[in-house]
Amino acid sequence: MRPSTQSKTPISFRLPRLLYSLLQSHAEQSGLSIHACARDLVTAELQAEHKRELELRLNEISQEAVDLRHDLSTVIELILINIANIPEAQV
Repeated sequence: MRPSTQSKTPISFRLPRLLYSLLQSHAEQSGLSIHACARDLVTAELQAEHKRELELRLNEISQEAVDLRHDLSTVIELILINIANIPEAQV
């Protein structure tokens, strides 16, 4: 994250000892400071959650489009049968 896009308000919190140990191990394996590792993990999770929400909404929109296409085809069939007097077998 670029410095100009970062919040000026620091975030701090305490972790249970087990989670702190896991974070410390993860940081050592990653070659990061424990603070940088925590920031990266929180950022990655928040971005992943945002992505999951967007994917869910896109799937909903896609399904709505499919439903609308089906409804439109039904309306067109009814128009052709009832208004244009086209036999149902030809629709």
